[in-house]
Amino acid sequence: MVMPLFSLLFLFACSGDVVVDVDDVAYEAEFAIPVIKDASVSFMELWQNNAPGQSLVIGPAGELIFRYESDPVQVTTLDILGELEFPVVAGLTDTLSRLPFALPSNIVIEEAAISGGILLFQFKPIGPNLVDITFTLPHIKLNGVPLEIKTNGFSGATLPIDLAGYTFEPEGNELEIRYQAIDAAGNNVILENAGVIARPQLTFVKGTWGREEFPLPPATVEIDLYDERFLNGHIRFAQPTITAKIESSFGLPIRSQVDILNAFTKSGEKMRIDASAIDGVDINYPLLSERGTLKETILQLDYINSNIVEVFDTEPTEVEYELTAIANPEDDQDLVVFIEDTSTFKAQVIVEVPVVGSTESFTAQETFEVPFEDIDEISAGEFKLIVENELPIGAQLQFYFIKGNKQIIDSLFQDIPQIVEAAAVDESGNVIAVAETTTFIPIEADKMQNIIEADRVQVKAVFQTAENGELDVVVKADQTINFRMGLKFKI
Repeated sequence: MVMPLFSLLFLFACSGDVVVDVDDVAYEAEFAIPVIKDASVSFMELWQNNAPGQSLVIGPAGELIFRYESDPVQVTTLDILGELEFPVVAGLTDTLSRLPFALPSNIVIEEAAISGGILLFQFKPIGPNLVDITFTLPHIKLNGVPLEIKTNGFSGATLPIDLAGYTFEPEGNELEIRYQAIDAAGNNVILENAGVIARPQLTFVKGTWGREEFPLPPATVEIDLYDERFLNGHIRFAQPTITAKIESSFGLPIRSQVDILNAFTKSGEKMRIDASAIDGVDINYPLLSERGTLKETILQLDYINSNIVEVFDTEPTEVEYELTAIANPEDDQDLVVFIEDTSTFKAQVIVEVPVVGSTESFTAQETFEVPFEDIDEISAGEFKLIVENELPIGAQLQFYFIKGNKQIIDSLFQDIPQIVEAAAVDESGNVIAVAETTTFIPIEADKMQNIIEADRVQVKAVFQTAENGELDVVVKADQTINFRMGLKFKI
């Protein structure tokens, strides 16, 4: 699970090896124990157990960015055309035959590279006269020379020919086959029961391709910035973005079409995300001289060209999207394009949420153990809490002491004072000075005796950025919050 900033600031650990250091606590000659000693926590250190597709990255200026990635979705040549392998089994009724050789799409082939497959001819054997037979395929060539296969009338079939390395240059998506059969007297003969068996496998096709639409599979992006750990209040992120990273190795123009882009909020509401800025955009694609390469296109929605800030104000937990790739969107019938058997059109959506924003009355809580088990009789006491805060976020705190199974037996304050100040920031929200806060909390004897019965303490924090939450602040990777807390008491 992602652990957002405002929930993490008080996840300081209590060491199992408690060291009594009266000087550090700076009290008089009384018993004193360090409850928290030199705990230094950075946001990066606290980022643990992030789920697949989720990470916390550092931006170019050192800012922290929540990053959520969808699984890539794609359409491939296999999805569109199937295997580029086309069985041809046909009879030859005359010495000239033209057989359809069309791809399962509105593609007119100008040239194709054949990677494999066999070709052979069969016919009824002729005898006893000797017959010389030549089969010619003028549009299947090797090094520019048309394919010819010679045999005689006794065999009834040609030897299989491996088509690997040949090219196919048809006219009108037709496979033209000619044959000449000459008997011993020099007369032309029509073959009986003649036919062709072929299974060419194509790796590359150049030609024209009319307009077609190819829907990509739907996908979602999970966002856990607003999970059950948050109690109430609100966080406003000022600069979230949604980026579509699109890669294409199809050698033809493709236009993006955003069919669905919605956010589902924490309350279950569906909210439409304005995608007009990235809808209908032409995608980069490789030229014929760039065969085998991927071209990348980045489409981005941000707080300027979309309603994304308003969407994040509703606390989204999921973004769903569906895209369609439109090939040759202008339906240019003269446009020469290419595809390969490995061509791919791939899209991935990335949601990035920089830790830049504000919060007002946002509440979070965490629980940890306290070292009171060896204290029996106690009179008055006093807690001393020192916080050095490099983060631009302040908090009001309340401590609830817990015994056993979540039973709250007491609290530290009657009211909730401001005891952790935010680091000072400039007008851009960047920290310019560390805030150090020292707070003494005196405790009467009866209350102190009650507190030491606790084995855990729950810290509830109400966070607020500068200027009553109106100023957007920037949280960076190298900023830490340092804690020291001591307890002075009398037996």
